[in-house]
Amino acid sequence: MKTHEDAIAELERREFRDVSRRKWTLGDCVVVPLGHSDTHGDIAAYPDVAWLVPSDDGWDLVRTFRQKEWRRRFTSLDLAFAALLDVASRFAFPDRCSHCRAEVDGHISENLQGDLRYRCSIRCPKCGNQVESDGVGEMPDAWRECLIAREGRWNVTITASATIETWKRVHQILRLDLRDLAELRRTPNARVYSGTFGMATWVAREIGEAAVELDES
Repeated sequence: MKTHEDAIAELERREFRDVSRRKWTLGDCVVVPLGHSDTHGDIAAYPDVAWLVPSDDGWDLVRTFRQKEWRRRFTSLDLAFAALLDVASRFAFPDRCSHCRAEVDGHISENLQGDLRYRCSIRCPKCGNQVESDGVGEMPDAWRECLIAREGRWNVTITASATIETWKRVHQILRLDLRDLAELRRTPNARVYSGTFGMATWVAREIGEAAVELDES
């Protein structure tokens, strides 16, 4: 069976930076930084990390989203690597530099204070061009899909005890067709929205009798 040292050597060969071995609450694991680093002096900060954790019959790939753990078990390190490479690819930003058209690093965030606001900051590692954008409500599709890939998909479900007034708010907020709304009302734990954590939280807050949950699929 391949060891931690084998995992670190293979990751470094694949040009993952600052990979390390740590003994944390997850156990004796390999810490894998995700995305491009933002270096300040001797400190390199990354957007996120993943953990490769050995188990009795293979390796687990673990990530956390908003204090929720996402864990997948694989029978070999090679299979865990394949899944990790897929996760790492999600940190590729969809835009290019407006000046030189190079690939850029982008940070996307949501802020739920009153209205839902989003912000995106972009830095070009080639020419140094920097751009910041913000807005209210749901962000542009490409940024939205990038954020979902990075932070997981979050679902809003309506509780079984939801009132008629709750369903009226669902209709008003999500602008659903009446036929679709009637179908959802007949569905236990109906999923009415799926997307980013911030937007899901805002939708659930506006509707009332609803829950926000990480999609484990």
